[in-house]
Amino acid sequence: MRKFRDMISHRVDTPRARLASVLFTEFVDHGFLRHLWTNVKEIDAGVFRSNQPNIWRLRRFKRRGGVSVLNLRGGRLAPVALEIEACDDLGLEYFGMHMASTELPSRDTVLKLIEMMERLPRPVMMHCKSGADRTGLASGIYLMAFKGVSPEEAAKQLTWKHAHLWFSKKGVLRSLFKQYQPAYDKGQDFMDWVRNDYDPKAGAKGGFDG
Repeated sequence: MRKFRDMISHRVDTPRARLASVLFTEFVDHGFLRHLWTNVKEIDAGVFRSNQPNIWRLRRFKRRGGVSVLNLRGGRLAPVALEIEACDDLGLEYFGMHMASTELPSRDTVLKLIEMMERLPRPVMMHCKSGADRTGLASGIYLMAFKGVSPEEAAKQLTWKHAHLWFSKKGVLRSLFKQYQPAYDKGQDFMDWVRNDYDPKAGAKGGFDG
């Protein structure tokens, strides 16, 4: 499998590179599964969460008024290259940043995400690979930062209903909500807490159950 990965250019600028990127996306990145299953959900007016969209889903999003896409995967990947090309062809504004799925984001990353969310043209679709972990965390952060919801309520963006396995290594993401809960109970604003008290190294696996 590693040899196959090393053969992929992660580019779309030649027919051969495109074919390799499509094959990688479909069979290594599990794109074929996303033809059968999606987890798109509108978490606020004009703000959608999703797993990695393919060209057909991006076209549908555009037809329904979609304006921008936020990819939380980052990096140099075939699915990202194909998505950027599709967004350019469709006239969707593309934004990308990297978030990890098995560790809490740094303070700067959380602040950057919030800043980006604030200026993203809507309707916007944000996603990672499976739309379960990084997207769930980003959705919860959005709801706390812009809607003022409680950490316990925001943590519901990271549940099995969205394919998040909270008992796995990725369950550490839920600890951001648990860490903020005492400050929320005292009336501390989420943004103030992030800037002054959030400590990604203090997070422990878990958080709110299930």
